[in-house]
This record gives sequence, structure tokens and C-alpha cells, in this order.
Amino acid sequence: MFGGLVRLREKIRLMLFLGRRGLLPLLDGLSPYRYFIKPVSLFVKPVSERNLVDSAKIFLAENRDVFFEAAADEVAALVFYRTGCLFRPDLPAENSADVGYLGRRAGQSGHNVSCLRLFREILAAGFPQFMPLADTLSERLDRLRDMRLYASDIQHLADSAASFEKTFVPEIDWIRTTKEELFFFPDDKVVLAEKLTPRQQKALAGLFACLLFERSLFVSSWRRVAVKDREQVAFTDFDFVYGADEALKDYALSLAAQKELLPAGGLMPSSAGELKLCRAVALLKTWCPAVDVAVVFGEYASRRQSRNSSIPDGQKASFLTLMKKYGMDYGIRPAEEASVMKGAARFFSSAGKKKNSRSVREALLYWGPLLLALAVIFIYIYRGN
Repeated sequence: MFGGLVRLREKIRLMLFLGRRGLLPLLDGLSPYRYFIKPVSLFVKPVSERNLVDSAKIFLAENRDVFFEAAADEVAALVFYRTGCLFRPDLPAENSADVGYLGRRAGQSGHNVSCLRLFREILAAGFPQFMPLADTLSERLDRLRDMRLYASDIQHLADSAASFEKTFVPEIDWIRTTKEELFFFPDDKVVLAEKLTPRQQKALAGLFACLLFERSLFVSSWRRVAVKDREQVAFTDFDFVYGADEALKDYALSLAAQKELLPAGGLMPSSAGELKLCRAVALLKTWCPAVDVAVVFGEYASRRQSRNSSIPDGQKASFLTLMKKYGMDYGIRPAEEASVMKGAARFFSSAGKKKNSRSVREALLYWGPLLLALAVIFIYIYRGN
């Protein structure tokens, strides 16, 4: 009961905090807060008539807390699921003239627990099908507490896309990078862009498709894109690195072919992975209006299919034969060999011994006399000495 009162207090404080800044409607419709919206609004002084989206952008710009920004980004994914509206905060780039480019600063650990707890309540009450998003937010908060973890994600994503000719690998200053701050080596050719030229848009769409279809990775949201030499792009300011299986890749192809940002019907996201990918594809379309994302995705998907079917069915047997000829024993084992291997595995497993006592008796009859003879010889030698 005491824990419930503490959480209720946190909810009311959050509503009052947002209400004084004209952001109380953001919580309208969320199940954990629907019974408290009207009572709390009586204690909030109305602010100037301002667009809700503009109020949210101003609030995030004035309250630079990375934990709150991460939680707001996860909530924005849920808002996109309900309304089809993408929210992109206008945040200025952080630069440091004396030590080069300062990528990000770690968050203060005082807000991460409350953000995660409130987000879990929102998911449990209104979006139970997206409960894995809470674990994603927890991992994001871990990376925002330690910039070295976030830097490793940037390095991993850049190395995975190194084969793409229109990208570059950001040079992280690992010596200066600490738990609190992430640094890149200064490069006059690299800028952080919020709007891209048509050539840069094509490069960004290709980079996203390369990561998704060739490396089975994707990012769901990003605020800026690093641009080098006016046509090379890279992700350095993103939410999280997600994995993608074959089902998600096929889902991405269907999303890219739709004109709507949030497709209806059978393409509505039903899992956390689909929601993140759906939002990522919609965001990619807004970043690349001069590019047909469906065409770019189709090109990389066709490459993937051609690689998977590069060996004709009629040549697979001969291919495996050649592999075995040169000492690489791959392929399906013969039936008699497979049965012998299964029998050995069943004998050495404790479960197999219990299920098949006949094999145990046969082993005792086979090895028993030998063990007895060894015992007699050992006793004879020991007494002789």
C-alpha cells in the first residue's frame, strides 16, 4: 500500500509539472492518468495559447535531461501508434570549441528509476502488447548512464555498415571518452544535419537499407545525421540498435510500399519490434522525401534473395561432395551415422540413462570384466609393494 501511495505521488507531481508548462494533454488518454487529469487541471494555471507540439519542443530544449528525453522518445512511439503523428524535437547540437566535438553527456542517475517505473505503468495499462519496450528503455538508460557503452553502439553500427560506400566510420576519441562524456575527434568535414540534400537523402536511405537487409540491424529514431564530404552519412545520434529477423525485413518491405506513415489493417504493428520498425520507416520517409524508399528497399531485398539462392538445387549435392573431399565435412549426416551419434548422446546424458536402462546393462556387461581385471591387478601390485 505504501508503494502505491508513492507511485500516486509521483504521478501527481508529474502531471503538475507538465501542466504548468502546457503539456498536460500529453497524458490525456493514457490509462494510468485518465482519472486524475481533470482534478489536477483545476490546480494548474493556464499558460499562453501555444501549439502542443511547440510546447513540447520548447520544454525538451529547456530541460536537457537525457533520461527524460529517452522516456519521451519511447512515449512518442506509442503516440505514433495511436495517432500516426511523428514527433521530432528541435534540439541544438552540442559543441565544445576547445576539445573538439562533444558527442553527448551522460544523464544524472536521479531520474532514470522514476522514468522507467512510470513507463512500465503506461505500457501495462494501455499497451500490454508492447511490454518489451520497457526492457528496451532500461537498456537505453544504462547506455545513457555510461557514454562508453553508447560509444560502443556507435562503433558497432558504423563498422557493420562499412561496406556501404556512402557512409563513414566516426572517429571516437576513446582516450577522452569517459563514463560522463563522449568525444569524437574533431573533423571540419563532418557536420550534424537536420535536413539533407537529395544526394544525402539517397545515401541515408541506402545506409538504412544496408544495415537492415544485410546486417539485420536498424535504429528506430534519430535526431540528426552526421554528414561528411556532402554525400557520406552516418548515424551518431540515435536511440538504440535493434536486431531484425527475416519476418521484420519482409514487414519493412510492406511498410515501404505504403503511402501512409502509419499503415492500417494487417500492417498495423502488433509487437514491439514491428512498432519500432514501423516508426523507423516512417521517419526515414520524412527525412528522405526525394527518395522512393520502397525502391531502395527492394534493391537490397533482391540482393539478399539472390545471395540466398546463388547455388542451384541441382548443384547443392555436388557442392557438399566437394566440401567433404577437401576435408570440410558439412551437410546432412547419413541415416546410419546419425543413429549411432544419437545413441552415443543418449548414453552419455543422464536423461537417456533413465529412459533406456537396456543400454546401461549392455555397457556394464561389456566394461564390467575389464574394470574387475584392472582392480585385481591394482590390488596385487599394491600388496606386492
